Amino acid sequence: MKFRSLLLLTLSVVCSTVWSQSGDFTLTHHAPKHSEIDNTNFHLTADQNGIICMANRFGVLKYDGLDWEFYRTNSSVLSISITDDNTLYAGCIGEFGKLDFKDNKYQYIPLIQADSITDHFLQTFELNDFVYFLSERNIYAYNEDSGEVRHITSGDHLNGYLYGKQLYVNTGNDDLLSVKGFDFTRPYLPKTQTASCRVLWDHLI
Repeated sequence: MKFRSLLLLTLSVVCSTVWSQSGDFTLTHHAPKHSEIDNTNFHLTADQNGIICMANRFGVLKYDGLDWEFYRTNSSVLSISITDDNTLYAGCIGEFGKLDFKDNKYQYIPLIQADSITDHFLQTFELNDFVYFLSERNIYAYNEDSGEVRHITSGDHLNGYLYGKQLYVNTGNDDLLSVKGFDFTRPYLPKTQTASCRVLWDHLI
């Protein structure tokens, strides 16, 4: 009897050691209880309250550490940006929009019609009361105060990034755009400068 008890105790300790997680932190798998969402996410960030926000194939997911919230969009969400007042903007396939109240319901509201463009808005930036939506072909700007949306320019856009409180966009023809409000300029740069060095060079001269 003692041998049997000792054997069971030894097996339980060994199994616990084998299956336990190593390190100082444990991992927990969180599964949203929403049958309409997809397991593909393109972008992840956190709002001003620390709530995790995810750009999902079928919409926007929010997770506060306990509960999940899902907001369906008209197409896949590829990028998200959150303003200081916690307004979430989403760049999608063929359109872009934001989460806000409409008809007494917090939901996704398109800022441009889905059938007007077919771009993939892979990057979304918020800067100085403007929200910028960048695709590989077009750049749009949304004024948060007036609610106006404008098309800024078309071209072959590689990527955009913020530097020195300014939005810069690299283009496929080795060019650089400086975007501010509804306008853009092409900063003067020596031809020997590559696109990867242009932002730094622009702030040194």
